Amino acid sequence: MTLRTVASALLLLTLGGLAAFAMAALGGGFSDRLDVLTHFAPLTAAGALVATLLALLISRGGSRLAAAALGSAAVAASGALIAPELIAAGRSEPAAPAGAERLRVLQFNVLRRNGDPAATAAVIRALSPDVVVLEEVNGAAAVIPDLLRIGYPHQVGCGDPRPCGTRVLSRRAPLASGGLQAPHDRDGSVNAAWMTLPLRSGARTTVVGTHYTWPFPGGPQQAQMRALDVLVRRFPSDTLIVAGDMNSTPWSYTLRRQDRALGLERRTRALFSWPEASGRLPLLPIDHLYAGSGWRTVAVGRGPRTASDHYPVVVDLAHAPS
Repeated sequence: MTLRTVASALLLLTLGGLAAFAMAALGGGFSDRLDVLTHFAPLTAAGALVATLLALLISRGGSRLAAAALGSAAVAASGALIAPELIAAGRSEPAAPAGAERLRVLQFNVLRRNGDPAATAAVIRALSPDVVVLEEVNGAAAVIPDLLRIGYPHQVGCGDPRPCGTRVLSRRAPLASGGLQAPHDRDGSVNAAWMTLPLRSGARTTVVGTHYTWPFPGGPQQAQMRALDVLVRRFPSDTLIVAGDMNSTPWSYTLRRQDRALGLERRTRALFSWPEASGRLPLLPIDHLYAGSGWRTVAVGRGPRTASDHYPVVVDLAHAPS
């Protein structure tokens, strides 16, 4: 048995595993457990492409055909999950009306083990958002809201007696604010903080911040999403803004269901935000912002690196009521 034969067999086994993984991920439409696999779709597709190219270079005859078939199946199944998000990201947004009121919202998981909270607060201040939605504001990061108190005197947390790291900060005084908690059927509760803020036109907007658990095991995160959907229905949807570290990628069936349930438009399209690792490109888009029909998207982007493992996400909106 030659080295070429061994390498060809190993590549076929790899491609078979990737194809099975990608096909199983399609079952996430009816199984929360299988939906965990969807989050890895870009990595599955990239791995299948590399393995297929290598197999085509070194394999012969039937092994080459099998490699092409397995690689194509893995890429096609993963691509079917990713493609809708990429298409949506490529669509052009209608221009905001001239003179429309602007609102800059920053969504940021600051990391409870933040190694430099002062520098992280300085980055937030430099980005000059009107509203800041923070997660993991506990542990070493607990001082960040206090460091921002001068520019953002209005701050609200979840109001949960247990430790809760979600905060909403604002430059302008809110008309109302509070915390949201609701039990759900798997792991206790969903926690969120909210502020209702006045707009120049006399209208008002409510900004809700939340932080979901990890997507695995399947079940708890989906329960949190269902609970949040019920909680935010108390607020007018046309100017509602919902942001958070949702620990869910856009190609998961879970986030797609949330997109439909909230009735808001997700403005963060294929915006990769985690993990931040020594200047390397982040691998997954898990920080999201939704806004109602009364908002036009002006700009969406990532902020600079900080001591967090997430990048800050900055969304500029323009108030354009129907």
